Amino acid sequence: MTPALRARLWRFVHNVIAHPLMEALPEAWGDALHDWTARRAFIELGSGSSPGGAQ
Repeated sequence: MTPALRARLWRFVHNVIAHPLMEALPEAWGDALHDWTARRAFIELGSGSSPGGAQ
């Protein structure tokens, strides 16, 4: 799996799974899940990556 495809999958997980679960989980767990998926979703993809990703 290419890094770009992996990042796209993690963006899906981050937006579709982590964000809704933040409302149902205890705050610390929701924040940890959000941050964990965000680090994987917005990895540096190289010079061709779009700006605005978390670092």
